[in-house]
Amino acid sequence: MKPTSVFLAALTAMMAGVALAVWQFTPNPAKPEGTTQFYAIKLKNSKGEDLSFHTLRGKKVVINFWASWCAPCIEEMPELDQVSQLVKTKNTEFLGIALDSEANVKQFALKHPVSYTLVAAGFAGAEIAHTFGNTAGVLPFTVLIDESGTVLHSKIGKINQAELKSWLNF
Repeated sequence: MKPTSVFLAALTAMMAGVALAVWQFTPNPAKPEGTTQFYAIKLKNSKGEDLSFHTLRGKKVVINFWASWCAPCIEEMPELDQVSQLVKTKNTEFLGIALDSEANVKQFALKHPVSYTLVAAGFAGAEIAHTFGNTAGVLPFTVLIDESGTVLHSKIGKINQAELKSWLNF
């Protein structure tokens, strides 16, 4: 086989792989009923207290789906925390929904405290993420809902401060 043919075959395979990755890890549009279902949820926070998501209506909400065993999730948390502190007075809430047990979330919060609310959703967290377009089930996954309950942005994979600030027009 000629070197040019080998190169073209390798390039084609690489491009197909990139296209597949982009397709697989691009969130689908959120389901229309996604935010309605979200606001109906009640979960326990890292202190064991009940949190009803209906209290978040009328605010911008940054939802970060994570797990205590997910390295990229843990790596992005300091940046999420820093931005959450910058927007505290701007009718914006940050919420970390863990696809994890209450016990794991409590222990995690003791070792890695953040200023935003962490809740344990277990396997139900994957269903919640699915309604927001994460059909691949990949973590971390971040969503921004506006004050009217419309999903404005979503991202599969690690997010950084610059992206969060641009989402929040900061």
